Amino acid sequence: MTTVASPRSIRLAPALAAGLSLLLAGCGHVPLTTMAKLRNFDIATADPAQLRVAIRAPDWLEPREGGAAILFKLKQGDGAQREERFALEPAEEPAETAQLAAHRLPGERIRAWRIAAAEVARARAFQEEGRAARLARPGRTQFTVATALDGCRRGALREGPILTTTLLRTDAAAPYLPLLVDVDLRKVTREAGKDLDAELPACGKSAMRAG
Repeated sequence: MTTVASPRSIRLAPALAAGLSLLLAGCGHVPLTTMAKLRNFDIATADPAQLRVAIRAPDWLEPREGGAAILFKLKQGDGAQREERFALEPAEEPAETAQLAAHRLPGERIRAWRIAAAEVARARAFQEEGRAARLARPGRTQFTVATALDGCRRGALREGPILTTTLLRTDAAAPYLPLLVDVDLRKVTREAGKDLDAELPACGKSAMRAG
């Protein structure tokens, strides 16, 4: 599993498949430039209202309504651990989507997500808990974050690799950084012993409108 090297670590795990919230760090390539720029990033002190996660995926995949979330995880030296799930909402304003222009590719669609406004206060409370735990047990507390995004497909399941890339923006002044590049959902699903046809069902009424 790939972890950005820092005592204040961040580990992101995207999954664009229904019910497939897998830890994918290590299943994709983390650019060295991204690792260097995130060396001092601290999820415990970052403003959750400014965090953005973007997913680039084939344009025949759709996110499912209400299926996007970010998970904050706190693991302490005594083995105790806790996890909180916070809903994500699309960040579709022109000012948001313009920042992703350089990362768009033909045949793929890229979407940005933010922590839902109603969840920000709860996220900050969990961060405060993580900071307190880290002060109480220096070097023995790990605060990480993962993302999950349930999806569906338009039409038949395509052949070949199903590549997705996750990008991260740490604050409003920062650019989007490619985090996990070209994660193959087909490979990940197979290695998890899952059926891809079931994990990426045909889109129904609950699927979100294409962006």
